[in-house]
Amino acid sequence: LVLIVISILNFDPWSLLFSMSTILVSFAFALGPSAAKAIEGVFLIAMQRPFDLGDRICITSATGPEPDLSQNWFVEDVSLWKTTLRYAATNEVSTVNNGSIAGSRIINFARSQKALVTLNLLFRSEATSQQISLFRAAVEKYVKDNPRVWSSMVAFFIVKIDPDAESTEYLLRFQHQKSWQDIATIL
Repeated sequence: LVLIVISILNFDPWSLLFSMSTILVSFAFALGPSAAKAIEGVFLIAMQRPFDLGDRICITSATGPEPDLSQNWFVEDVSLWKTTLRYAATNEVSTVNNGSIAGSRIINFARSQKALVTLNLLFRSEATSQQISLFRAAVEKYVKDNPRVWSSMVAFFIVKIDPDAESTEYLLRFQHQKSWQDIATIL
């Protein structure tokens, strides 16, 4: 429509278009990646909504190794362009661009309902199956006696038998009533 109006006014639209295209192409190369990251950040907050105010989160690489969950933050402020976080361990405040965390793995502890707590236990090889069964029954009774704290005992099984150390390693897993948001209470 603009080209038709310019041609009606007896201007050569092609020379104007050619001169403007070089400027537009240079701006596209200069601002393209930045604009793409900004749009990614806006979509992250507006569409996915991975966290809310007050949530405890952990931000890690999407493709990296197992995350270090001790590195967690509280969300203090969220806008379309930036998020303000408070480091749980030191109270440090940090502001991050939403575009910079858009490609990351965001673990939201508040949305991780009914936390699973895993304990590795070592028993000496002299422990009989009757003693192990007695221990298991005592743990199950403890879970049933504390329903406001523990939801259930999820697993109890042998992980490793070490003949050199004369021990057997068991894995004991509980399900807590609270989410990982309340990590201090759970631990």
